[in-house]
Amino acid sequence: MDTTDRFTKYLYQNGYKDATVRSYLQDVKLLLALIGGEQLLPLVTEIELSAIVHEMHTTRKPASIIRWQIAVKKFFAFCSEAGICAENPAAKMPLIEMKRPQKKQDCTSAVVESLLDALDASEKGLRNRAIIALICGTSIKINDLVRLKLGNFQADDATLQIENVFYLLDERTAHIVSRHIINLLMLHGASADSPMFMNRERKPMTRQGIWKIVMNTKIKAGIEGPVTAVGLRGSMVG
Repeated sequence: MDTTDRFTKYLYQNGYKDATVRSYLQDVKLLLALIGGEQLLPLVTEIELSAIVHEMHTTRKPASIIRWQIAVKKFFAFCSEAGICAENPAAKMPLIEMKRPQKKQDCTSAVVESLLDALDASEKGLRNRAIIALICGTSIKINDLVRLKLGNFQADDATLQIENVFYLLDERTAHIVSRHIINLLMLHGASADSPMFMNRERKPMTRQGIWKIVMNTKIKAGIEGPVTAVGLRGSMVG
């Protein structure tokens, strides 16, 4: 069994979904092609990886480079644990900064903080905080939000994946989502295929349900003026 086969088995054993595994393997194959084959893995250095990332800036979009970096960091972490590499050359590799065009935000940071502070640590409160945090902290579409499964979130990478789209979460958003998922696992024994956000009937949330959560939280927080799920989307993205 070669290294990529062992890595594939490792990913599945750790609950990664098919789409994520395929995406990781595609990026690992590119890595192996660039370094000259898996037999040279023990010789790869941090400087060499930095040079590859620098070169990628001329041919790939920032989001694609970040996705490759995440896959490579996971791959070398596995190689280090498996004894394939004596050291992990990707351990300190910083993810590139992805500059986003400035846009007028419908909601200020104060509004977002008021919404989050209005929610308690009950099961419902943790769920609603995770919903609002994801809406504000990413550019995720509401239709995709309601389709999320627990397996779409990887806590160790702080990433959310829907098919081939990766969302890199900031530390706070990742923490809020993790608290909701841990609570869900403790109370209901949910699995990777379980919906991330469920209503009181234990069914997946709907778009209308998300809108109601935002509206009710706005009222609870005592916020005046319009606040909508669409208006919140990406409002805290950099």
